[in-house]
Amino acid sequence: MAAKKKPGVSKQACINASLGARDVRNKVNGTWTLARKAPMFTRKKVSVNEIKITKADEKKLEGKSQKERDDFLAKKKERHLKITRTNRLVGKHAYNVAAAGAAAYVREVMKQEASVYRIGVRKESHIGPWYPQVSDGAAAMLEQFLSAYAQEATRNAAIIRKVTSTGKRLNGKLMKLGYEAADDSIFASTTAVPQKILWLAPRKPPEIKLTEEEKAEVKGMSSKEKAKFLKKKRAEARAKADEEAYVPPE
Repeated sequence: MAAKKKPGVSKQACINASLGARDVRNKVNGTWTLARKAPMFTRKKVSVNEIKITKADEKKLEGKSQKERDDFLAKKKERHLKITRTNRLVGKHAYNVAAAGAAAYVREVMKQEASVYRIGVRKESHIGPWYPQVSDGAAAMLEQFLSAYAQEATRNAAIIRKVTSTGKRLNGKLMKLGYEAADDSIFASTTAVPQKILWLAPRKPPEIKLTEEEKAEVKGMSSKEKAKFLKKKRAEARAKADEEAYVPPE
């Protein structure tokens, strides 16, 4: 049998780079697989049963010092520690369902593209369709990304609220702007048409001008009716101010 020809210098460099990338990928996968079992993501407690030293344990501890007995009892308690609950932002099942939906979408796209060239795609069994699984490491990485993504959007929304002085709490509109700003900072380099946000100066509350008849009418109202009346007048004044400030595009 002829010996295999040794690859050239250029090809060997390519092989070394590929093997190095594989080693790094394996280490990354192993690290993120252990991430879900890290103490910061779990909550532990001692078993309900009281930890006692049995007769078999007494035989093992004959002639031992008090320190050795304490160490033995501590190790026994440590063995009885059980993970009772894990902290998850998104459940593992949700990732698997999303992956299954993506697989079904890929198949439909393949069908559509194949019909253009008048060919068919290989059939998929209805009993056992393609059901890709998301590994624990991939789920942990996605979970950390989603958590950081939500925090970034909330921070942006809080800054917008502070600058524009729109209430004391975040609302849906502010969070939408926060997510748009987060999308722009994270995905702008990969989007063909990056989104833009118009930063407006804070609006001053409109001045309500009441006529003498309206002032007299307000005096005879109850507190509830007065608040409703002023709210209506404030909305009309804001609408008028917006109409006056509107500049039509050229």
